Amino acid sequence: MSLLLLQANWTVFEPELGDLWFGLLASVVLFVVFAIGGFWLYGSKNKDARLKVVVPMLCYIASLLALVSVGGHYLTMLKYPEVALNTTKIRVDGEESSRPRPDRIRMETVNAALTGDASQILMIQLSGGKTIALPDDRYPVPEIMNLLTK
Repeated sequence: MSLLLLQANWTVFEPELGDLWFGLLASVVLFVVFAIGGFWLYGSKNKDARLKVVVPMLCYIASLLALVSVGGHYLTMLKYPEVALNTTKIRVDGEESSRPRPDRIRMETVNAALTGDASQILMIQLSGGKTIALPDDRYPVPEIMNLLTK
């Protein structure tokens, strides 16, 4: 009974994806606006060839770029898994494995060349050789590190 209670007590960490959701929504809106604008301009009764052909073509190209951006935002959101910890196991996107030993956990600091800002990435090597990277701009890295090293 106590083993079941320990395994049911998971601490779940979901990635912070607010900026990606905003970018996805903005890309969808831009796609719709450019596509409707292209159809509207192409169907207009204007005799100017630039407004009849060239500008709608540019709207279609811009709508395709916005559609590619939608796909890019979606694929980027798939990169960040949900991480859950309990006293004996770690679960990454539903796949459970045993908790990593302390020598399989390390903190990396990455310096941005242009801005000089430093960010931290928690690297966790799971059983089976799979490694996950948890950046501090998406996850509460110090809290996860404290739970892992207990």
